[in-house]
Amino acid sequence: MSDEGQTITRQEQETIQEENLIENILEEEPDEKIIFRYSITSYGADYTLDSLVRRIQDGSIYVPSFQRAYVWKIQDASRFIESLLLGLPVPGIFLSNEQDTQKLLVIDGLQRLRTLQYFYEGIFAPAKKEFALKDVNSNFEGLPTSLCHQNIGAVWMIRYYTLRLSSKMSLLMITVASIRFLNG
Repeated sequence: MSDEGQTITRQEQETIQEENLIENILEEEPDEKIIFRYSITSYGADYTLDSLVRRIQDGSIYVPSFQRAYVWKIQDASRFIESLLLGLPVPGIFLSNEQDTQKLLVIDGLQRLRTLQYFYEGIFAPAKKEFALKDVNSNFEGLPTSLCHQNIGAVWMIRYYTLRLSSKMSLLMITVASIRFLNG
């Protein structure tokens, strides 16, 4: 109710009831301490985009069945590549190291990872067409990736960060560390 005595809506009343229920549950739970010992070590290493794509192609990096399929349209993929070309920050790609096979499972960032692969290969696989940038900055609009590589002379440096959580579990994060332009 407001200060003037107006009634609240049913939705507002349900929200208040849910909040009260959550508060009561939190108050009733005893303070439990979970002891989890771990050691995190990390290191960074730079690789080129072609080395990342080769690892995807040879199966060293693979997509587990729990991941959704690639859903980006060419415009989404183009905007991601444009962000990289413009030097904008983008989220990392997270992989988990499978101890038995030493393969890397994609945990987060499948859309970004596949986009990098399609851009590098020059074919936008979902449409089975040449990967030409669409709906981006006019400097890049319509350029096929082959021309884009030649025109801007870019060397893409990929940075890998490994977080070792225990002897049996590690997580790998990939970011585009830099794009070096050879033609000025």
